[in-house]
Amino acid sequence: MPKPLILGQLLEIEARIKQGLPIDEYERQQHAAAKEVFKSAIEDFQERYASIVEQCRPALIKLPDLFQQVGQWYKAISDRLAPVFAEMVVAFREMPPGLQSALLTLGENGWYLDGELGLSDLWSLEELLLDGQVPQVDSILTQHYEDRLNDIEGHLIAALPNREKIFRAAFAAHRRGEFELSVPVLLAQSDGACLDLTGYHLFMKDRATGKPKASLHVTASARDALSTAMLSPLANVLPINASEGDRKRRIQDQGLTDWRELNRHLVLHGESFDYGTQMNSLKAVSLINYLVGVLAKAGDGSSDAVIS
Repeated sequence: MPKPLILGQLLEIEARIKQGLPIDEYERQQHAAAKEVFKSAIEDFQERYASIVEQCRPALIKLPDLFQQVGQWYKAISDRLAPVFAEMVVAFREMPPGLQSALLTLGENGWYLDGELGLSDLWSLEELLLDGQVPQVDSILTQHYEDRLNDIEGHLIAALPNREKIFRAAFAAHRRGEFELSVPVLLAQSDGACLDLTGYHLFMKDRATGKPKASLHVTASARDALSTAMLSPLANVLPINASEGDRKRRIQDQGLTDWRELNRHLVLHGESFDYGTQMNSLKAVSLINYLVGVLAKAGDGSSDAVIS
């Protein structure tokens, strides 16, 4: 099993940031995720142990006369803080599975991670989806990606400048409301970008395993549980890459009468006639934004599995 996050590594990253030394995108993501966990832990500490601090205040004022009690205080405080640190360790270990669950739940509904979404946003969106509040999530993420459209376009061009002309055409079509044009172009570029950055097609399956061929990249490049979680949408069959057999099984399992999700095969092979919507266009934007975010360092086209 992959080793859990090590506090010492995170502290080393923090030190390099403070010294103005460069860190890669993978390290930046781990650092940001750790800050979220620590922030939550500190807030929890402040709420639950404020009384301890108040109890210590008179002693701190009289510190010169109480040096001999330092050992006793240290033990008492350590004992009281131990549960907090234990919870932090558990949080670090549980974060990758929780993150993977949230990303796959989003993917099942046609949406993909944007680096501007915080962990708390992901948990909230997952909770809404699991509660059946799909229209609410669609509304939230439609607005989010519309607001981020310019920044995402710039990020994609910086990361894959050889595709600039195509990206500009696709995003211009979206802004004009020509979603019948933007959706297939963005889906095709997602496949091409994945091939550029991993050596594998996003939508092709491995016949032996039935999994996307991009899952081979995840197996080869994921460094630990966190990166495995971040790359998990590449390693799983989701609505966007579901084959005809996959689609039939999902329709049957979900008790539906027809297929409702955005699917690359149906769009690019001309089998879908109603894909041209704003939401589907933004779902396609979210897909390629996620791919480039987790697979490439913006501006250098690196194929290292880094996290944006």
